[in-house]
Formats: sequence, C-alpha cells, structure tokens
Amino acid sequence: MKFCYVFVGKTQFLEIDKMINRYLEKLRRFVKVDVKIVREERITKSKTDEEILNSETERILKCISLPGLVVAWDRKGKMLSSREYADLIGKWELNGVRNVWMVVGSAIGLSQAMLKKANEVLSLSSMTFPHDLSRLIVVEQTYRAFTIIRGIPYHR
Repeated sequence: MKFCYVFVGKTQFLEIDKMINRYLEKLRRFVKVDVKIVREERITKSKTDEEILNSETERILKCISLPGLVVAWDRKGKMLSSREYADLIGKWELNGVRNVWMVVGSAIGLSQAMLKKANEVLSLSSMTFPHDLSRLIVVEQTYRAFTIIRGIPYHR
C-alpha cells in the first residue's frame, strides 16, 4: 500500500514541516509514502475563491497519476474517531487498495469539483485549522491509525 499526500502550497512554518517529516518517516515503517506539493494560486482581488480553487484543483488532478482511492480533507467531510479512521484504513488494506491519495487544500480549502472527485471526504473537526496544521494532523492521524491496526502501543 502507498500513501501519497498532495499538499497545496508549501508549509509556512519550519517547525510544523519538521514535525510532518517526522511522522512521514514513522509512517514509512508501515507503507510507502510520497509527498507532492502543488503550487498554491495567488489570492488577488481580481480572482474569486472559486477561480482560485479551480486552478488548484487542475494542478492536484495532474498529480494524481496512479489509480487509487482519493481522500479529500475538508471541514464539511465526515468526522471519524482515531479508531474509526484506523478501521477505514484497515478496510482499504483488506480490499487491496494499492494507492491512497490524501489531498489537503490551501488556506481556502478545496473546490467542489475536487470534493466530488474524491472517494472519501473526511474532516478533522468542525473547527477551522491553519492548513499547515491540518497537514500535520492528517499525517499524524494516519500514523496513529497504523499503530492501532498493528497493535503498537502509541494510541491511548
């Protein structure tokens, strides 16, 4: 199984980027991992949020080259506990899913078109988080899910 994270824009905070990389390394014990950074569209007065998100979606979709399951992270998605998330990943493993594309949008989120193309739309919380922090939480929760699946004493 391979997890490919597609992040829109670069991580702005070096400390958060280091933590993301720490969890990516830990996650590599369980699955292959890849990260693709998609250029973030400039926010200007001449462009609507929809236009910005649609441009970013085009770039995201160009990154998703292999067939697989697309998971979009959006505040309007389905909220799961850590154990429910682990069960979902476990189900993907049992069903032979080879590639999982984890898509985390920019500061203004993901387009409706991207959400419609996703196989799963998940939410971290009904709260709004900075997108850098969202990346960290998604990677950490995926690592946590694998420790739950494998019975490794990380999750409490």
